[in-house]
Amino acid sequence: MFLAASAGLANVAGAQALRLLPGVEELASDTIDDIAVAAVDTATPVIYYNPRMARRYGPLLTRFFIAHEYGHIYHRHTRMGLADMPDAARDSVLRAQELAADCYAAAQEGSPAREATEAALRFFTRLGPFRFDAEHPTGAQRAARLLMCLPGPREPVLSGRGETGVEVGPVSGEPEPVRFEVRASDLGSRRLGNEVVVWMDGQRLGSVSNMRPTGPLTVNRFGAGIHNYLVTVDVYALDRLLQFTPSGSVSGRGQVLVRHGDRFRVDWTPGAPPLLVRDDPAP
Repeated sequence: MFLAASAGLANVAGAQALRLLPGVEELASDTIDDIAVAAVDTATPVIYYNPRMARRYGPLLTRFFIAHEYGHIYHRHTRMGLADMPDAARDSVLRAQELAADCYAAAQEGSPAREATEAALRFFTRLGPFRFDAEHPTGAQRAARLLMCLPGPREPVLSGRGETGVEVGPVSGEPEPVRFEVRASDLGSRRLGNEVVVWMDGQRLGSVSNMRPTGPLTVNRFGAGIHNYLVTVDVYALDRLLQFTPSGSVSGRGQVLVRHGDRFRVDWTPGAPPLLVRDDPAP
């Protein structure tokens, strides 16, 4: 991913220091919503990386995605002039740029770079047909491009648990489904009841509630990796007779990293959209 220099990122400190191109700074920022992004349209390009997400995905994937941002700078990718293009044509150009940046990262020499690319191979393979948005290729397309660009001989199968548990081999075939659970938040002191419907990647997973004795929602139809979610919450308030009465509805969406054994909770605070958050660390 890349952005214009006028994005106004703040709270910048530190550096990852790959230094793949001269004159490019690598700065930490906890305000970006990705592992790394590049400010390309400027005389002095900058790569920003998110330390929190870097810790989540591990140093190998972080290294790959920072190298990917160097690819955008190396190829001088820009969004200038794309705004006037039809949506389909613009998205096609941006997907081609993403693949070119992936290839730049994969072509880097040395053991650390190769290990990072192999981690990315496992990661993208696990994503399979999922894409982050219309501007990005699918995980399967990105894995195929990495295999084309990876220098030298490679093992026929890349396997292993990896650092985060999501980049699990082999690098071909369908991802194996993982099991995870989703529950509603506790009733809490506000005494606000929730009837929640959970969707992931456009599929309805089911419903959970904190007003009736139901167990968590168990899901085992997705591979490990990053998935889009949507949660809708019908809110109920206790009246003077201690009866739940309808009090409106809210919805929220986002992305979540899913691993085998994860437990998630639908977290909602009045005045904010509901979120799907990890309840306990994966074993």
